[in-house]
This record gives sequence, structure tokens and C-alpha cells, in this order.
Amino acid sequence: MKKTQLINTDQINKAQHILRTICQHERKAILEFISLNPKCSVKKITDATGLLPSLTSTHLCRLRKANFVSFEKSGTNSLYTVNADLLAKVNEAIEKICE
Repeated sequence: MKKTQLINTDQINKAQHILRTICQHERKAILEFISLNPKCSVKKITDATGLLPSLTSTHLCRLRKANFVSFEKSGTNSLYTVNADLLAKVNEAIEKICE
């Protein structure tokens, strides 16, 4: 009889990476602002959050790598938008776990 593995460490590690990315206070503030203000520039994000531009860019880079935000170029600006589908999936999974 074959034993079934109850803990999938690869999936747990992926979930851990995702949650670490979005659970950081400044990143949560950035995600919330962008979700309410799609296609916003780094300047607007820094003005709204009070973060330094360099720190904001670092957080946005991490969020981009995890696919939580995307951007498009508009002249010299990068305009950021939240990946609402991914955030909805994460929220749904968290709700199921917390039931």
C-alpha cells in the first residue's frame, strides 16, 4: 500500500514566499493604494504612502517579481496596476484556510 504524503513542502514553500511578499506592511499599503488607483506612478505611490522613492521602487520590484503588480511605460513614467485575479485567489485560499 502506497502512503500519501500529507505535507507538500514545495507548495508550502511557494505559499510562504507569496505570503511573505504581501504581508509586509509597506507592501500591503502599496497594494491597497494601487488597487484603488490603477495605473499610478511611483511618485503618486510615494506621496500616498510616505515611503522614499527608492524604497517604493524596491517594494514594487518584489511585487512585480511575484506577479502581484504589473506596469506599463508612459513616457518616462511606469504606471502600476494590481493583478486583481491573483489577489482574489490568494484571498480565497486564505479564507478557506481560516474557516
